[in-house]
Amino acid sequence: MNFNQKVQKEWNRESRSLLGYALKAASFGYGLAVGLRTQAFASGIRETHTLPVPVVCVGNLVVGGVGKTPLVETVARFYLEIGVKPAVLSRGYKRLSTVEPLVVSDGNGPKCSVADAGDEPWMLAHSIRGAAVIVGADRVKSGLEAAGACKAQVLVLDDGYQHLRVARDLNICVLDARKPLGNGLLLPAGPLRESPNQLKRADLLYFTHAQGMSEQQARTRLGSFAKLVEDTPAAGGWFEVTGLCDIFGDWKDISLERARSEAVVALSGIGSPASFDKSLRDVGIVPAEHLNFPDHHNYVTADLERIGAALKRCQSRLVITTLKDAVRLMALKGMDTVLPPATTDVYALRGTLRTEWNASTLESALRSAAETPLSVS
Repeated sequence: MNFNQKVQKEWNRESRSLLGYALKAASFGYGLAVGLRTQAFASGIRETHTLPVPVVCVGNLVVGGVGKTPLVETVARFYLEIGVKPAVLSRGYKRLSTVEPLVVSDGNGPKCSVADAGDEPWMLAHSIRGAAVIVGADRVKSGLEAAGACKAQVLVLDDGYQHLRVARDLNICVLDARKPLGNGLLLPAGPLRESPNQLKRADLLYFTHAQGMSEQQARTRLGSFAKLVEDTPAAGGWFEVTGLCDIFGDWKDISLERARSEAVVALSGIGSPASFDKSLRDVGIVPAEHLNFPDHHNYVTADLERIGAALKRCQSRLVITTLKDAVRLMALKGMDTVLPPATTDVYALRGTLRTEWNASTLESALRSAAETPLSVS
């Protein structure tokens, strides 16, 4: 178990260990720094830039997987459906290219490698034809590139809740309905990037993993902070599996039936592997073994050998993974040698975000944001 895994295990402990006390002490310093930074933007000491087209931010308060990426895709697809060209602005976490900003797609599919773009931006560029995708640490520069060269009419700021340099017309905070504030502690003692008080910056709350849960039940899980956002509109839903796709076979759609009847090795390197496991089980796929890797893990040959060993142990010839992991695996040289298509099938789980309650609230907010007149400042 590496240090990061030990820290995350500490977040779920009921009683604090020596490491937990050390993390709690460190979180005070972290909280002070984050609070001062937020105040600097709020007071105008640090500049907030207004971009030439409307900006919709999709972000969250905690680290790890809350199901934000499916909402980013949903937002982009909504704008395409109503005839507004979107551009997704992402940091491009763990990407190798130093080009700033880098146009991953102008709307016609990926123009660069997974390694240069980062897994999530490349996946979005591959999945959403018509939407531009741009990566870069400086979202102001990325936004200007999107509005200019890519002719975007609305910008979707991916994971931008804390990126306060960019003004936004709609600020969506994504929350995991099962445990929206984690253990309630700031990094590194908990998963919170900033104080739950900053929920007040949200124009809309979106609760993911809300299957079988009402809006009131989801809001109640915010505890004492529920009152802070009692007047903030909310919507909720969950990731609904729609099928599989063959990453060796030009991403063609595959029925779920085979995976329900054969031994399967599941594979994931995401923020919430338990959510992936649940998604599989919800559609009747019970993995014989689940191999977990760190979030955004860049696979190496040794990992493929580990996968091959698991297949042998389970007497399986079928691997099921996430779309994000699939694009990283496909970028690895030797993939088809260690896991040859002739004997091993590698499928990725396809799905969509199903908004169960207040879908009209979300759509109305998105429409209003796209109609906001802006000028460069």
